[in-house]
Amino acid sequence: MRARLNAVSGLGPKEPAAFVIETDAWRLLLDCGAGPEPGRLPDFEAIGPVDAVILSHGHIDHTGGLRLRERIGMPPVYATEPVAARLPAGVVTQRIPSRGRAKVLEVDVETGGDGH
Repeated sequence: MRARLNAVSGLGPKEPAAFVIETDAWRLLLDCGAGPEPGRLPDFEAIGPVDAVILSHGHIDHTGGLRLRERIGMPPVYATEPVAARLPAGVVTQRIPSRGRAKVLEVDVETGGDGH
């Protein structure tokens, strides 16, 4: 399966993380952050509708934009148990392992330590 990565936000100076992974069949958003300055969000117009959100870890610069998920089609959120436990009430997640392999939709995902 071919995939393309689009860095919407999160490169260079500290910005909210948001990376779109596009395959022939799916559009996945890796992280949906906010901050570090109050009100700083990724460009939801540039993200567009996605089929799922995958969270790398629970810091606000990777999860803080989830409150605006309706702007990208209210996709399901995939996260490890520790990350899911840090999310605001009402954010329902599909669990992926903290270390190992899983499928998000039909895309293979491998998880492990993030170094934070």
